[in-house]
Amino acid sequence: MAWSRHDAAIDAELRSKGRFVLATNQLDHDELSDLEFFQEYKDQSQVEGGFRFLKDPWFMVDSIFLKTPKRIEALMMIMTLCLMVYNVGQYQLREKLSAQGGFLPNQVGKQVQNPTLRWVFRVMEGITIARVMLGGTINETVQEIVCNVDDLHEKIIRYFGKHAMSIYGVT
Repeated sequence: MAWSRHDAAIDAELRSKGRFVLATNQLDHDELSDLEFFQEYKDQSQVEGGFRFLKDPWFMVDSIFLKTPKRIEALMMIMTLCLMVYNVGQYQLREKLSAQGGFLPNQVGKQVQNPTLRWVFRVMEGITIARVMLGGTINETVQEIVCNVDDLHEKIIRYFGKHAMSIYGVT
């Protein structure tokens, strides 16, 4: 018995794979076109990815125990606000890198224009502030010195603008 390839059956099978149903209760196409609906569906993964940090052991949310619904709501509000600030910072950094043609190393040392802000936080971990007291009186002056800022740190700080540069003492 000879075997032969049945292209029509293979094509029919391939066309049936990878299908899924999307549904909405917005039936007005003027409000939400099919293309806009599909784009909203695709963008959903970005939002869900943002909340992935809640499960991350680095965030240590499992060490928080709250008894009342009001406290849980308050924590969720704070965490949502933090996520918003995180995303704005990451967006601004990536925009500056893209606009200026800059690159930063990722976890494996590859130069990229889309680093995660979490990675940038890890890179910046070694920076410390030393407080030096000048004088020996009650009214002594305290001078703060930013320590351990290397060339990569300085490069990252510059992308965040003049205010960040003044905080870290970068000229």
